[in-house]
Amino acid sequence: MFDLKLMYAEWGKVGGDVGTLQRYIEDGTPMGGFYTALFEGDLFGAVRKCDIINYSKIPDLTGWILRHAPVKCYGSPEKVDYWCFKGGAKEWNFWLKSVIPTSEEVSA
Repeated sequence: MFDLKLMYAEWGKVGGDVGTLQRYIEDGTPMGGFYTALFEGDLFGAVRKCDIINYSKIPDLTGWILRHAPVKCYGSPEKVDYWCFKGGAKEWNFWLKSVIPTSEEVSA
């Protein structure tokens, strides 16, 4: 079973802003320019928009996105826009069902 708390903890370990990620993944809340560029797959845009602290984190943050983020929420500007438009993971029941345990799973 996929663990949302673990997913967000891993994002924090690589230096990402956990609140920004959580709001984007779960609710489709638009992110700032740096994170938007990362999720859109715009490496040059991410470098252009990041501060000196985030510059060195780009490889780890990008690796996290590829390993952990729902495929429908990254990869192009259109995918990021649509993810926000649809309201994030709450509108993608197929993904939520795979990451949030049912009441039967919790009681087991």
